Amino acid sequence: MANTIKIRQSATADKVPTTDNTITGTPTIAQGELAINTADQKLFSSDGSSVFELTGGSGSGDITTTALTAFPTDTDAASSDFIPVYDVSASRWEKQTIANAALQGATGATGAAGADGATGATGATGADSTVAGPTGATGATGPTGATGSQGPIGNTGSQGPTGSTGATGATGATGATGADGDDGADGADGNSDYTEATSAPSSPSNGDMWMDTADAILYQRQEGSWVQISTMSMPINEIPAIAASTNGQYLSNDGTDSEWIDLVSLPDQGGNSSKLLTTNGSAASWNLLGASQFASNLDLSGKVSQIGDSNTTEIRFTSSEIEFVVNGTIVASIQSNGDFHAGGTVIINDATPGS
Repeated sequence: MANTIKIRQSATADKVPTTDNTITGTPTIAQGELAINTADQKLFSSDGSSVFELTGGSGSGDITTTALTAFPTDTDAASSDFIPVYDVSASRWEKQTIANAALQGATGATGAAGADGATGATGATGADSTVAGPTGATGATGPTGATGSQGPIGNTGSQGPTGSTGATGATGATGATGADGDDGADGADGNSDYTEATSAPSSPSNGDMWMDTADAILYQRQEGSWVQISTMSMPINEIPAIAASTNGQYLSNDGTDSEWIDLVSLPDQGGNSSKLLTTNGSAASWNLLGASQFASNLDLSGKVSQIGDSNTTEIRFTSSEIEFVVNGTIVASIQSNGDFHAGGTVIINDATPGS
């Protein structure tokens, strides 16, 4: 039977023999001795001081040729991957990372920019989008078109009922000032004197007042004569004093006391034609006849014999008209503008408010 010769070996991947026999679990080889890693398919030897690889895996030949041609080709090398490097200073092959083995020299000067290449051909037009784009802003309003021709005049409609009187318009602008009128007669002299005596004072002036204490009659000097202005006989001590503040006032007596009071003037009559003078208890004003001038409607039962076809039983006053009512139905009215509306013959015998 033939003898089998075996050299030192290991079936553990990446296991490399050493010359240091103090390392436990690692094959130790002497100078010229061989060792093989069957897992890596590598053959090793020693020069007595270091271990070197004789082959690079499956096959035979130069380690830099055989090993490289036997390895698979790939493009995912990283800076931490190992590559074989021959260390000249140590006279041996070593594995080092790509980052350690890649000694980079100084960066060279930037070369001149090359000429621009020709523009490539325009690519094919893409397919139409199926998504609608946003609505654009509204454009400016176009010019107004020409006015169309006028249509035919329609038939005249029937006359509508008379509307209520509108509100009084604003007062118009003040007209130009008229020419100056003739000078009026001279008025009575100011600062008139008041004398109480049984005989008229001597050297009086127009406007002076004299109270005849014998007859209790008041006189005023007007145009060189004494004019009686009071016929009321009263004790002299009851006549109120005359002062500048009483100018233009008249003497009034209520049967007990006397006082100087102002004359009550009428409200402005302009624009108040056909209106009635009314008062609210403190001020007078011009108003149309309406419900505000009456405490209640008038009961005319038996007073108005006929308006329309039946007896009128009530007259109502509103803000715009006077209504004649028969059994709850308006049969005639007087509008605020004076117009009278009735449905038939009107015969009024007598109607007294409150009777």
